[in-house]
Amino acid sequence: FILFLIYFTITLFELDFWGNILSPICAAYAAFILFSGYLKSKGKTLNIFLLFFSLACLFWAIADILWALFYFSGKDPLESMLIAAIYFFTNIFIAAAVITLIFLKLKIWNGIQMILDTIVMSVSSLLFIWIAFYDRNYSNLQIILTDGFISAATVILDFAILTGLLICIFSVRSNKTSLFMRIIYIGVFLFITTDIYYYHIYYLGDYTPNSVIDSVFILSLLII
Repeated sequence: FILFLIYFTITLFELDFWGNILSPICAAYAAFILFSGYLKSKGKTLNIFLLFFSLACLFWAIADILWALFYFSGKDPLESMLIAAIYFFTNIFIAAAVITLIFLKLKIWNGIQMILDTIVMSVSSLLFIWIAFYDRNYSNLQIILTDGFISAATVILDFAILTGLLICIFSVRSNKTSLFMRIIYIGVFLFITTDIYYYHIYYLGDYTPNSVIDSVFILSLLII
């Protein structure tokens, strides 16, 4: 918590130097905590669940380290496809964790309920993406799809994760959801919505490295 407060303060003042140092430390710490939980847990499914989240944080930390190296060498990290690809692995492993969770929920779903929940949540997520990210403008969607494979793939994967997450949340009654799982839901939801917003401001040219949005990314990883 103290580590995050320090990083949050740094992002408030947009201190690139210290932000590039502390951000990978925070992500690596989150990966370490999750991996420790993975080693201590006894349930096979839970092991996989925690391992995927641990790997997600680890790849974020690796990407942050490369970002810092580019920054200190005078290069623009935003132009690196390698860094973007490594960040993308964070989304991939979060998706893998959500898929694991969905398979857990499938044990109590009947086929009709699963189909209806999937349709409803997919439509709801699509509307959210279109309003919050594309600004109800089809030209913005075209810009993203033509910018590069990783950007387009990330947006699509964000949508898929958000859909799966919402399915998990609404598939069971709230009083049957443990506090542990609620915290996981919050962390994943915060990460995905922040990632969607990041691409929104990035394509508008309003993104500033080591600003408050980056502290929200780190907060979501720490919550998970």
